[in-house]
Amino acid sequence: MAASLKNLLNFHAPKYKLISEKSNFENKNSRHQTIVKDHHFNYATEIFLPDVVNLPETLLDEVSTESVYYVVKDLPLYRLADKELVEAFVKKGKMYCLSSKTRIDVGQTVAVVPPGIMILSVDKDVYNQLGLTGSESVFSSKQKKKYTVQINMTDKSFTPGKKEL
Repeated sequence: MAASLKNLLNFHAPKYKLISEKSNFENKNSRHQTIVKDHHFNYATEIFLPDVVNLPETLLDEVSTESVYYVVKDLPLYRLADKELVEAFVKKGKMYCLSSKTRIDVGQTVAVVPPGIMILSVDKDVYNQLGLTGSESVFSSKQKKKYTVQINMTDKSFTPGKKEL
């Protein structure tokens, strides 16, 4: 028991990345939409509007949109490459998927975002097992190498079951 407590006290939190950006929602050059939409593994976005009584119309449209979503548990990754699913939801629609209860800095995560890009964030062992081309992640460290792989699911060469996939 004492050894476990000692290990717990020596635990170092993993690296993380906090991005803070000041923006004006009514400025056409504002980067707020790009920052949120291009960081697919975000699981929370906080917006602070000090001294604002009414939300700007452009922001109101974004945050008040009702949407339908589903939580699917224990879905094997290969199921996201199912031909019928890809044809119906990726190529002909807009599909968003995000791993739940995982952390991009220490776990294996996957996201599928429009326009049909599958993004894998995996450790070195999984990256080597997959045999796919990717790049070292910004969450990589000396102790734990992380890699990012992007797969265009709408590309003609994307064929579920092929060795390259």
